[in-house]
Amino acid sequence: MFGFKPGEEGTGSEDIYFIKVLGVYKRMSEALYGKVHYPPRGFSDLHDKALWMCGDASWKWHTKEMNDPYITPTKPLYLSRPDIFKVAAGAWVHKQRFITNGDPRGVGVCRPDVFASTRVKEDFITFCDFFSDRVSKAESPVDGKNSVVVGETTLDHFQDSGSRIMFHELVHWFGTTFDEKGDLIRLPDQQAVSADGDLVWVYTDKVGRPKLTTTSKQQPGISYAKWVVYTYARCSRLARSHPGSEFAQNSGPAMATNTAETYAYFAMMAYLDNFDWSGDEIAKNINGD
Repeated sequence: MFGFKPGEEGTGSEDIYFIKVLGVYKRMSEALYGKVHYPPRGFSDLHDKALWMCGDASWKWHTKEMNDPYITPTKPLYLSRPDIFKVAAGAWVHKQRFITNGDPRGVGVCRPDVFASTRVKEDFITFCDFFSDRVSKAESPVDGKNSVVVGETTLDHFQDSGSRIMFHELVHWFGTTFDEKGDLIRLPDQQAVSADGDLVWVYTDKVGRPKLTTTSKQQPGISYAKWVVYTYARCSRLARSHPGSEFAQNSGPAMATNTAETYAYFAMMAYLDNFDWSGDEIAKNINGD
């Protein structure tokens, strides 16, 4: 799932990819079990933990001339928050978090087909309205562990489950670190690759349907957007190395350990460890029968 193989005696503690993966899970475990906050004052240095939100309707647009709602006595936002409003003419505000997207028509957190969004810079995680539609009907690994059918059930069966989506967002949070200068190093969603490692893009065809293609098959005059890694197949392809290929830089352990979905799928595999999910993501007996 992460693209690196352990040695004969296991994965050594000096392996950079193993260290990265272990660090993400360790930070998550320590925080969720209540030992520590990560980071101690959030990524903004203003909050000790992430704000979890349902939808983005709570955000209110403020111009820089409006009074700061979080200080007493109050003063205009351009005076109280000069770091934010030095350039921005306005911002979306909620619980001492500020989004300066420059668009008073909408905060832009929840968009069509978006289940959830993690904004580490502003210290919040949002589960969008779209989340409830398909997720309410999806079976989670916890609910489905005892109903897995060997040879039939796939890991993607749990892909729309709330636990998979929440875990994915938590990886964005706990996978983010600081560099030596204090700048954020985010753990993002990587661009998907094809079976041979070419980058995958999405475009809209003449009748408005989304279509996928690769860099080598792009046509002039068409607008393309990145297609990011979701589902088992995309995780698996991202983990593969293609040494000597023109696409070698697009995949392998450096990329697979730096995308949120691989951590979520590995967690599902670890929880459902009474089955073998390797190779084709279809449940198999551990003993190979």
